[in-house]
Amino acid sequence: MGTGRYEKLLSPVQAGGLTLKNHMVATCCLPHFLQGPEEFPSESILVFVENLAKAGAAIVTIPDRFDNTRSLPLEDVKRAPYWNPENPAVSNVLSEMCEIVHFQGSKITAQLSKIHSVGPDVGVYEHTEKPGPAIMTGLEPSPFPPVHVKPITPEQMELVEQEVADRAAFYQGVGFDGIVLHYSYAYNILGKFLAVATNLREDNYGGNVENRARFPLAVVDKVRERCGRDFYIELQISGDCMPEDELAEFAKLCEGRADVLQIRLMDMDASHETAYNYDGVSELRPVRYAQAIKNSGAKVLVCVNGGFHDPDRNEQLLRDGKCDLIGLARPFICDPQYGTKIREERPQDIVPCLHCNRCHDHVKGLWMSGCRVNPYMGIAHRIPQMTDTESGQKKKVAIIGGGPAGLYAAILAADRGHSVDLYEASDTLGGQLKHSDYPEFKWAVRDYKAYLIRQARKRENIRIFLRTKAEPEDIKVKQYDAVIATCGAEPKIPPIPGVEETKFWTPIEVYGHEKELGRRVVVVGASETGTETALYLAESEHEVTALTRQEYLAKDAWCIHAYSLFKRRWEACYGFTGITQATTTKIENGKVTYEKDGQEHEIPCDSIVLSGGVKGRTEQALRFSGCAEQFFMIGDAGQPGNLQTCCRSALAAVAKL
Repeated sequence: MGTGRYEKLLSPVQAGGLTLKNHMVATCCLPHFLQGPEEFPSESILVFVENLAKAGAAIVTIPDRFDNTRSLPLEDVKRAPYWNPENPAVSNVLSEMCEIVHFQGSKITAQLSKIHSVGPDVGVYEHTEKPGPAIMTGLEPSPFPPVHVKPITPEQMELVEQEVADRAAFYQGVGFDGIVLHYSYAYNILGKFLAVATNLREDNYGGNVENRARFPLAVVDKVRERCGRDFYIELQISGDCMPEDELAEFAKLCEGRADVLQIRLMDMDASHETAYNYDGVSELRPVRYAQAIKNSGAKVLVCVNGGFHDPDRNEQLLRDGKCDLIGLARPFICDPQYGTKIREERPQDIVPCLHCNRCHDHVKGLWMSGCRVNPYMGIAHRIPQMTDTESGQKKKVAIIGGGPAGLYAAILAADRGHSVDLYEASDTLGGQLKHSDYPEFKWAVRDYKAYLIRQARKRENIRIFLRTKAEPEDIKVKQYDAVIATCGAEPKIPPIPGVEETKFWTPIEVYGHEKELGRRVVVVGASETGTETALYLAESEHEVTALTRQEYLAKDAWCIHAYSLFKRRWEACYGFTGITQATTTKIENGKVTYEKDGQEHEIPCDSIVLSGGVKGRTEQALRFSGCAEQFFMIGDAGQPGNLQTCCRSALAAVAKL
């Protein structure tokens, strides 16, 4: 039984026929690009699933990948995992996956999302379905044409029921403990039947909640009939897809049918909380709907999902009886020791999630799932071959620079038994993460910066020297075994006519000095950095115009769910204007000139911010190359990147000490 600070979180719980080792479940996740051309779960997927169980998940849920999304005309899903149902040997690997999870004392379920027995022209009622933007990006028109939808017939309903029951029976046969049926977001035909907004039928399958639930629950009944009472069934639903009184009634209809109701929102993007739409402290919205079910007395467990990262808040939710299970995914990815640190009552040591959603997809053309704060993510299956598991000789290490790469390298090196001296020329640690002290929407990065500093300061074998500009001759005389140079990056100034004579700011200079800028500001270069700077200034009561040559703002920030939420925030911000496909032709004090569609335009302004990217301080770093037997250059000093590349380069260097 759990005891102490996290008694409820860590205590076992009965969910249908399963006894769960705790109240934390890893909801459906499988980063898109963990697999190559294989048509079966690759070793990288097996290790990913294993690590979720090791991290503390009582249930690990993976998506049903027998749906061939690779055939869809969407670039990200073309590269997604796919398991060939025509190959019986695929069952072998899935059974192996189950054994791996069970070895950790966890259970495993598959989430069924897509329905194949009826085509896209079959729906709840007759209408023309017009596709919106490309799935979850908000960037481009959908590649799918409008579809004339006809109402599903009773015969087709039976086909759907049979299909889902067959797939559930398959997973049961290879060792899975249950399934999760995807009824949220009105994503598939079953979810569309359940939601008020998408079910306009007037027969006994429409109208009140009992009628709307008739078909979705018939599917549940078919699975229960086929797989038995002990087979776990969870329904993922949108709590706001119906009024709260109907939600409570629906929960009671689920008694004896489903074991758990997992609560999300109707808005698919907003269900994946990011720092753009959540402040990190407010009660998350699924709690409201979970509590409505709990207050009704319905005999079904309720799981909340979407941003529930803080173990203290999660413990309190359970103690207050607002829910029964906590759905997590990103916290387990960020910190493979999440559960261990909870058991040891060390929440301050849990690696904070940035809520950036980079684990979900690629960025900047890198077709590899990753995590900005967990450098093992995506390559965990190769780590034994890529790194030394034994630290070997304990070394004396100098780290030049107290930014994120330097701090992370110091922590890793100290944990491997080395003694570390970290030199930082300024009076504070954090490097370019210092900008996170200012925008409200950078609270997650701010938390991560504080985590790095806290971890570095608590280790007795790390000495930190602030206000100390390291010089090669001083480092050499101290006879270090290794030097890790992480000198960071500096802004690149774009060669725009007039730049030599014009007063301008760079993005990093803006933070903390926003009151010195005039009311009207033009940000030239609306990459992710430029767009975030423009948004920050607009939310600080400036009138801001962001210019970019690209077809949309923050093009390099493309990321499923997160980008659309970022876009919503700047579109809702009074004082923010974005101009795309615009080439800046000249800047001068008080004015920016740009060309768009062959026409020249001028924007009067009080201040100009030039966001032209950054260049690594490579020369400064290389000055230390002869100061010790081993030399490494990491972070932006080698090649500008992001927190993910900072952490991974730090891991690679420390592994070679």
